Amino acid sequence: MVTLTRRNLIASSAALAAFAASGIPAGAAGTAARIGYNGDFWGASVAGVAADQGFYAKHGVDADIKVFTNGPIQVQALRA
Repeated sequence: MVTLTRRNLIASSAALAAFAASGIPAGAAGTAARIGYNGDFWGASVAGVAADQGFYAKHGVDADIKVFTNGPIQVQALRA
């Protein structure tokens, strides 16, 4: 069972905040972003939760969320 600790929650929230403040102008509606995360990493699912809650759509980002299940898929994504 994966337990989300306070430290992991803070780190994941900080990463999501950094992504949100990454220089995308407020008026840039329709900006596309590909976001991938490892579902086994504690707290990494914050990106998926944000998509489910409409965070990206609210800010005009067309987010393509992918959950990685193994190493080869992650390497392919880095090459894309």
